[in-house]
Amino acid sequence: MSTADLVRPDRLGPALAEATGDGRWRSPGAELIAGGKSNLTFELTSAAGALILRRPPSGELLPSAHDMGREARIQRALAATSVPVPKIVLTEPGADLLGVPFYVMEKVPGHIIRDELPDGYAQTPAEKLALTDALVDVLADLRRREPIFHRPEFGTTRTEFEAMVENDFWEVGASGRRYARKYILEELEKRARNPEEEQEVCSPPH
Repeated sequence: MSTADLVRPDRLGPALAEATGDGRWRSPGAELIAGGKSNLTFELTSAAGALILRRPPSGELLPSAHDMGREARIQRALAATSVPVPKIVLTEPGADLLGVPFYVMEKVPGHIIRDELPDGYAQTPAEKLALTDALVDVLADLRRREPIFHRPEFGTTRTEFEAMVENDFWEVGASGRRYARKYILEELEKRARNPEEEQEVCSPPH
């Protein structure tokens, strides 16, 4: 599918203009940002500036995957904290505009670091250390904000948790222990039943 088919500027533009209160978004340009994985990310541009759109890929989708609404809700929940997240501009939970749920957020200036640092960026050992420390600080802050991710509006029943966790999900904790999907679902149910129960506190990453 073409970018125009995936983004539908003719439909998206009026919705953006209304959401931002800026008519310059009525006819946006769109460019796919390469390097993404399961979901598609587009840069939207107009005389008003730049925004970022996130949407699922085309084709048949797994029912528990590509939850754009969850992405947007988590970022909105973190907006009142010190964790750096972009402002959510528009969310569409239905399929009326693009045929799939999607959301649009502000574009945050910065570098996407993959294999190498950009030329002239963090060249000295002190600058690289500061960059690493800033990343660790954000990870530690996210850990302190963990209860945000267990808010009732994200789900409180086994069925809702199962819809949010892939069938083949697993993760490795800081201790090196591997946690399977069954354990995660049981832990979510336990926390939902006892929301005031004190949770285990992990050390900041280092």
